[in-house]
Formats: sequence, structure tokens, C-alpha cells
Amino acid sequence: MPNQNQLKLSNEEKNNLIMFRDMVDYGSSVLSNSEIKINQLTPKQKYLLMIFTAINNYAEGIYVLCNSFRPEPAIIILRSLVEAYINTGILLSPNSNNRLWLMYIEDAFYSKGLIKEVINFYNNYPNLKPNNQGYKEKHLKTIIDKQQKVISRYSKGFKEDFSSHKKFTQKHPEVKSLLKRAKMADKRLKRGSFEYNYIMVYRYFSEYTHLNLKGMSHFFITTDKGFEGISSQSSNINHIVVTAYFMYLYFLEKLQYYKLLPNLQISKYQNQLKVIFSNFVVK
Repeated sequence: MPNQNQLKLSNEEKNNLIMFRDMVDYGSSVLSNSEIKINQLTPKQKYLLMIFTAINNYAEGIYVLCNSFRPEPAIIILRSLVEAYINTGILLSPNSNNRLWLMYIEDAFYSKGLIKEVINFYNNYPNLKPNNQGYKEKHLKTIIDKQQKVISRYSKGFKEDFSSHKKFTQKHPEVKSLLKRAKMADKRLKRGSFEYNYIMVYRYFSEYTHLNLKGMSHFFITTDKGFEGISSQSSNINHIVVTAYFMYLYFLEKLQYYKLLPNLQISKYQNQLKVIFSNFVVK
């Protein structure tokens, strides 16, 4: 465990972390105290409500980890925020209902493929199969059938053959690559923020997630005796907090725009972000 006496944040880092925490606390309170009638929401509103619920949980985790001098696991969560940010930029852009349906179809294809792999695995290694009703092949096939119904349901508006994932991805390449989605969002919304965050956050910090050789090197220093493991430091915390602040505020702005949380007051946090950005330097 790191020695808390040796790990210190600068005043700027402390202030940014506190402002991030206060904004997330505010978003959590408004979300929990709002009465939302789910059946009256549009597809985009339903998507935004679901994604913000997850974002709120992730943001709380980022604060806890950064406040405990654990930037590395916070980075892994931050990458998920970037992915959600890019996907939302695509799904909430003009005339994007079809892209929302495509996302549902893609998820269903993924779930089908995963369950098929599970069935094949346990057929090859029956001795590893848990003695549980949920792992019976009959039950697993019902899950596949449910996912197929999702595919059929959302495919109706396209009048296309979605019988295989290969044909699906060939006709709709935009569902395949997060980078392509980022570029599409930037083009449609006339901004460069999506691709920037893909490159500078999602890709740049991927080594922490996959723990390749470069990623592992962040946990060691070279000494006269060789390699020495080190405790977490604060060098990345400000970058994480500033990026997470920007992402979380983006979702608050979308909630306000789509009138999901009518009592939302976010001008305070928008002004704070301007101050944060004016002082922020990438190290």
C-alpha cells in the first residue's frame, strides 16, 4: 500500500478533484430525486437515461480511486467513459435513430455469439460444466432465441437481411470501429473532440488496460539493484479528473437538452470547466 504521507496532490489537483466530486454528487442527487416515466420517453431519451446511470457509477468510482492515489485503475474506467462519450455523439446526432437500432442489433449479435461459444466450450469440456440450471444447453439456447428476437425486432425498419453478423457489418461498417464512430461524430457535429479523446485517452491509456510491456513499465523504476516496484503516484490524476469532468458534464448537458431532468442547473459546472481548462497543462 502507498504511504499516504509521501503521496500529495497539488492545490490545483485537489481543487479539480473536489469540483469533480461536487458535480457528480449533484448529478446523483438530481437523478435519484427525479420521477421519470420510462414509458413516455423517446428511444434517444431511454438510451441517454441508461447510459447516464452507468456513467454516474463510473464517475463515482473514478473519484474514489483518484482520491486514494490509484490513477491506474481509474484510467481503465475512464476509457469506458470515452467509449460512451463517442457512442453517444453518434447516437444522439441528427437523424440517428437508425444508428441506435444498429447498436441494439450489434449487441444482440455479440450476445448470441458469446452464448454459442459457451455451449461449444462446455461440449468440449463437459467436466467443467457447472451443475446449475442456468448452464443447461436448453436454457442457453433460449437466451440465443431471445437475442434473435431482438435482431428481428430492430431489423424491420431496415428491410435488410440480418441473418448473419458478417453481412450486417459489411453493410454497416460504422458499427465496427470506435475510431470510425469518433470521426463520424466529429464530422456530423463539426468538432474534433471525439477523435481527440479516442487518441489521447482511449488509445493512449490502453496499455494500462491490457498490461502489455509498456503498461507494466509504469509500475516499476530502474535502480542500481535492478527493477523496483513503486506505489501509485499522482502524475496522471489531474489528467484523469479533468477528462472525467468534461465527459460527465457532457452527459449532464445532454440530459438537459433532451429534458430528462427538468430541474437540472449546470451553468455553475460549465463555468468551472472553463477555469479548469484555462489552467490545465498536459504533462
